[in-house]
Amino acid sequence: MDPWLIAAMVALACLGVGVVAGRYYVPDTREQRRLARHARVYLRAINALLSRDSQTAIDELCVAVKDNVSDIEPYFAIGSLFRSRGETERAVRVHQAIAMRFAKDKAVSLRARFELGLDFRAAGMPRRARRAFSETLDGDDRHLGALRGLAAVQEHEKNHAEAAAAWQRVVELCGEAAPRLPHLLAAAARDAVHGDDCDRAAEHILAAQDLLPDSPHVLATAAEIALAQNDPAVAIRRLRQAIEVRPELAGVLVPRLYAAHAADLSPTDGPATARERTAASVRAIEDPSPALGLAVAELFFADDRARASAELAPVLQAAPELVEAHQLAARLALDSGDPAAIRGALSHLVGSGAAAGGFACSACHAPSPTFSWQCGRCRRWDVMIPAWAVAGEKARDRRQAPRARDQKSVSRSFWARTSTRARRAVASLRSPGPMVDESDEPDPGQAPVR
Repeated sequence: MDPWLIAAMVALACLGVGVVAGRYYVPDTREQRRLARHARVYLRAINALLSRDSQTAIDELCVAVKDNVSDIEPYFAIGSLFRSRGETERAVRVHQAIAMRFAKDKAVSLRARFELGLDFRAAGMPRRARRAFSETLDGDDRHLGALRGLAAVQEHEKNHAEAAAAWQRVVELCGEAAPRLPHLLAAAARDAVHGDDCDRAAEHILAAQDLLPDSPHVLATAAEIALAQNDPAVAIRRLRQAIEVRPELAGVLVPRLYAAHAADLSPTDGPATARERTAASVRAIEDPSPALGLAVAELFFADDRARASAELAPVLQAAPELVEAHQLAARLALDSGDPAAIRGALSHLVGSGAAAGGFACSACHAPSPTFSWQCGRCRRWDVMIPAWAVAGEKARDRRQAPRARDQKSVSRSFWARTSTRARRAVASLRSPGPMVDESDEPDPGQAPVR
C-alpha cells in the first residue's frame, strides 16, 4: 500500500478521534460564562438597589434580558422595580406580557397573576386586585401571598367578614399569628348588628373574645351587641372593662356607658339617675388618667353646670396642658356670662402650652379629628387615642417589627390560643364561590391600599 495513502488515512483517523473527543469529552463553557456574566449583572443591580438607584438596577437587569430572553427572573425583577417606583402602569404591562407568554406554564402564570394583583393594589384598583388574587387562589388555594393580598383588599373595601375568612385560611395553612383577625371579627359583628342580624353578630364577637378578650375594640363591640339584644347589664360590664384597659378612651366610652345605664333604668328613674350611676362606675376605676374626670365633667355639662365645674376643677389642676379640659372650661365660662372667667378660660385655651386636640394613632401618630378603631394611615387596629396622650412620643416604624419567619413556633403558639369556637365562626364566613367582582373597571379615584 502506498505510504502516502496510509499517512492520509492515519491523519483522517486522528482528526475523527479529535472531533469526537472535542464533541463528547471537552466541556462546553459557554453556559458557564453566560451565568458568570449574569451573576456580575445581578450583583451590580443589587448594589444599585442598596444605593437606592432603581434606574441603574433596571438598566443592569435589561442587560441580562438582552443576553438571554428565555430567563424569566429578570422580567419579574424589572416589574417589581417599576411597582416600587410608583410606575404601576409599566409594571402591569410587564406582568401581563409574562402571563400571556407563559400561559401554558402554570407556575409562571400564577406568579404573574399574583404580581398583577400587587400592581393593581398599588395603583388603587381594588376590584382588579381582588380578581387577580382570586384567580391566583383558583390555581393554588394555598398561596399565602394571594391570601394576604386578598384579605388586605377586602379589609380596605370594608368587607370585614371576607377579610376575616382569608386571614383564617392563612392561620390554617401555616399558623402565622394574625393580630388583625379578632378586630376583623369585631368589625364583622358590628356590620351584622347594623344589618339587624344579632345572632350572626353574637357568633362573631364570641370568636373575637376567644382570640383577644382584653381589647377595648372587642369589648366595646360586645357592649354594642348586648344593647342591641336588650341586655344592658352585660353592656355596662363590658364597657367598664374597656375603660379599665384603656382609660384614655374614656371620652369615647363613657357616653356609651351612660347609654347602657339609661337602658337599665326602671320606669321611675330619670336621666339624672343614669348620670349618677355612670359617674359612680367611672370613679370606681382606680386610674390617675385625667380623661376619666374630663369624661365625667362632659357627662354633667348638659344639665348640671355647677357639677360639671366641680368635676372639671381637679382635672385642670392635674393636667393643665389638656386642651379638651380648657375647651370645656371655656364653654362653662361662656355659659356663665362672667367676663373675667371668659377671659381667663380663653387665655388658657390659646396658650402655647396646650396640646393638640382630636385623636392620633399611637403607632404612627397620624392625626384624626374623629375617633375610629382603625388608623387610616398605617391600617392598624385599636391604636387611636387622644392626641394629648401621644404628644412628645416618637412614632414607631413598621419595619421595626418584621413578619415572623419561624412558622413552626408561631403555629404552635398562635394555633394553641385559637379556640374551636373561633375556627368554626370564621369558617362559616366563607362563601361557597370565589370572591371575585365581575366588574373589571378600574377605580381612578380610589386611594391606594396600604
